[in-house]
Amino acid sequence: MLAYKGMLGFKEKSMQRYEKEDAWLALLGQQESSRLEFKSARIFEKKEKAVHELSQETSAFANSEGGVILIGMEERKEGKTRVADKIMGIDQNEIPPEWLQQVLESNLSPFLPGIRVFPVCFSGHNSGKVGYSILIPQGTTAYQANDMKYYGRSEYEKKALPDHEIRLRMMKGRITQASVVIGESQYITSKEHNETLRRRKKKAIDSGRIWRSDEKEIDHDTCLIKLEVYNTSDVTIADFILELRLKSPFSTQRENRRRFRFVEHTEIIKGDLREKAMSREVIFPRDRVPFPNETLELRIPAGQDFFSHESYLTWTVFLDNAPPCRGEFDLREVLKQELNKAE
Repeated sequence: MLAYKGMLGFKEKSMQRYEKEDAWLALLGQQESSRLEFKSARIFEKKEKAVHELSQETSAFANSEGGVILIGMEERKEGKTRVADKIMGIDQNEIPPEWLQQVLESNLSPFLPGIRVFPVCFSGHNSGKVGYSILIPQGTTAYQANDMKYYGRSEYEKKALPDHEIRLRMMKGRITQASVVIGESQYITSKEHNETLRRRKKKAIDSGRIWRSDEKEIDHDTCLIKLEVYNTSDVTIADFILELRLKSPFSTQRENRRRFRFVEHTEIIKGDLREKAMSREVIFPRDRVPFPNETLELRIPAGQDFFSHESYLTWTVFLDNAPPCRGEFDLREVLKQELNKAE
């Protein structure tokens, strides 16, 4: 049985940094995403243009959900899309990480704390050279690039933001915002479940007790997921509605869309501490609560490959006097991270 407790889906903490060459190689053949941008090493052939382009990308990520820029990843066209093609190293002496850090920070307004530049050492024909993995956190206001424009991030590219979206981001600290994170997840194989059941039954019989459990052996693996709602704003949340849409052939739910109204809870989480004895009707800034009380369950029949089927969980938090907060989990990625942590 694999088990994971954490805050998967919570911004920087869950953001992969791609600090090793193997992580870059695993991206070959894949597309960019709303939180991942590929840049050719040739971007530095014209440094002034590179500064402008990186300033715009930094603004876009800071004004969206944050993300990672990989400089040194070449792309190729496959039909109408572009995918990662190969790695091309950069000479650290010509483009030092300190210079790159200074460029990123000084060409964004206001200052965004938390920008990090990771040099990634390459091997083979790129031996002695590096790529740069740049971590851009989500900002707390609107961030302007050096061309005096504000950018946001769509699925595969940056875009200039209209005036109303800029004002909305500037109000971040004054409006309620929330995020949904995965607090706990478990993956239980049918073999593990059945062996545990047999041991419990044998132990009961050996001790002279009558086995009365209704549990039965199963022929499917089970993935269990518990969610938490995180108050990411500086304003106390008194009430909200959480809407979940689960798209998966393995779902046990009768309805794909479900809504949950926030009610009084008896468990509040601060960091790694859980206060079970306290009952509150609000979520204070930077607190998170397990919600909803139900556990999401996926059942994968024997012989079927979970990763070959799309499984997405889309969430929306409806708040008072604030725009809805939205997000999505690719449950295949959730399981991959759990498997990696178990290795």
